[in-house]
Amino acid sequence: MMLIYLKHEKREFMINEKYQMTLDDTLVLRSISILIIILHNYIHRFSNVVLENQHVYYPERNKELIDSFLEFDSGLFLDLISHYGHYGVPVFVFQSGYGLVMKYEKKEVSLKFRKFMKRHADKLWLLLLPDHACSE
Repeated sequence: MMLIYLKHEKREFMINEKYQMTLDDTLVLRSISILIIILHNYIHRFSNVVLENQHVYYPERNKELIDSFLEFDSGLFLDLISHYGHYGVPVFVFQSGYGLVMKYEKKEVSLKFRKFMKRHADKLWLLLLPDHACSE
């Protein structure tokens, strides 16, 4: 087991490399999260699935999901993705943040806040432009 000690300003961090995720690990989890999010949103178009989202909680939908488990029919997979698929978003955000932390922790360069924000805001803006153009 190898431990790495990182010094950052006035704090020291101890990282156990055994439990660190590799770049491939984070890419796999992010890919699975994206797929689950896409399926979750697509499956909500069907009327015969157990619906659930991150905005409103309806306790009766849990009963519908349990009934789906008990029936164990071919729609169970769709019900599970429809009911729990929105959890792909926080997993994706966590993996993205984890990747950024690991990227900048390993570099010996100082991170400039403005440069970082501009670089990432530009990427997001380029993704939002087509949506904005299509919505008007």
